[in-house]
This record gives sequence, C-alpha cells and structure tokens, in this order.
Amino acid sequence: MSSMFDKFLSQQFREVATSTYAIVAVTGVVAYLIYTQTRFRRDTYDEQDYRDAGHINQMEPLSGLMLTKVQLLEQFNCNNPDRRYLVALRAVVYDVSNVAEDFGPEGRFATWSGHELTKNIKAEAIRKKKNVERYMQKWNEVLENCFFVAGELIDYKEETEENAEENTDENAEGNAKVNAEGNAEENAEVTAELNANIDVTVEDLEDDEDDLQSRGDRIRWDENNTTIIASR
Repeated sequence: MSSMFDKFLSQQFREVATSTYAIVAVTGVVAYLIYTQTRFRRDTYDEQDYRDAGHINQMEPLSGLMLTKVQLLEQFNCNNPDRRYLVALRAVVYDVSNVAEDFGPEGRFATWSGHELTKNIKAEAIRKKKNVERYMQKWNEVLENCFFVAGELIDYKEETEENAEENTDENAEGNAKVNAEGNAEENAEVTAELNANIDVTVEDLEDDEDDLQSRGDRIRWDENNTTIIASR
C-alpha cells in the first residue's frame, strides 16, 4: 500500500515539475536569486560616467531677474565667462543656457544671446521668406515650451510705442523744418518789400529835389541825408 502511494506521489511530482508553469516559476526564482546576488557588485554610475557617455549636466535655471536691455546684453551675451545665455522676447526673459550648442559662442544663434529678439526674428522670417506673424508665434511657442522664464525685461517698449515716439520726433523735426522754411520765405518777402519801399523813397526824393530847384528854392538835407529841407 505504501509503495503504491509513493508511486502516485512520484508521478504527480514529475507531472508538476515538467509542466510549463513549473518551469516558468523555477526560472523566475533562479533569475531573482542571481539578480539579488550580483546587483551590488556592479560599479556605480557617477557624474564622470554621465559626461563620458556624452551627456551634459543641466544648469539650474535662473529666475526672478529684473533686467534692462543693457544689462541683458552685458551680462548674458554669448561670450560671457559664466556661460549663462539669456534671450528676451518682448518683456519676457528666457534662460537658454542649456542649449549652448545653439546660443553659445559657436552656435547658430550666438548673436541672439543677450538680446530682445523681436527684430531678430522678423529679420530671420524675411530672410527665409516666411510669414512674419506666424514665425514670431512659432518662436514664442518654442521659448515658452522649451525654456524656463528667467525674469522680466523692464525697459521693453511695444513696437507701436516706439513707432509713435519716432513719428513724434519726425513730426517735430518736420514742423521745425517747415517753420524754418516758412520764416525764411517770409523774411525774404519782407526784405524785398522793404527794398522796394526804399527804392521808391529815393526816387521820390530825387523828384522832389528837381521840383524844388526848378522853383528856385534852396535845398539842404538833414543830418541823415534822408529828408530834404527847403527854404526860400
């Protein structure tokens, strides 16, 4: 009886051991044991390994800056020693330091670093024969979605305001020019009129002198030689 029971258990064990589920389970257990025994024996992946693999450590983005255009250009141009590159679009300043391959000294946008980009983007759109407004919107989306806001450009003025000031200056200059030309013409007219009056006065004096002499009157001139004084 015992031998029959042992044979039954042996047969059941062979069936279980040779089943697909059993093989998968045993394989998983063995793999787990191997992993737990070897994972702490591998070398650590440090910053040097990260650099050797061609990766670049990301710089902590700047924030909360309040800059003028002069400060932006002086401190964050493509040649600054800290290798911090900032650009502005309208009044918003963006930190583009982590793409030095584009905005660094050797990058294709090196001359853009440290600048407010409205004029640069418009010039680029015209050069590439792109729609200016769409190209401006594209760059606005790229800067907003890919870079951190570093601060604010405090002396930025909308183009309409700049144009208004320029037009005001031009109008002032134009008015001054018109006024100067008008004054010159008016002065010329007055001078011509005065000269004409002087000519008439001299002729009249000569006629008066002839008339007086023909009547036998004695003639003398006043101290300024402008008025005839007659006496009999």
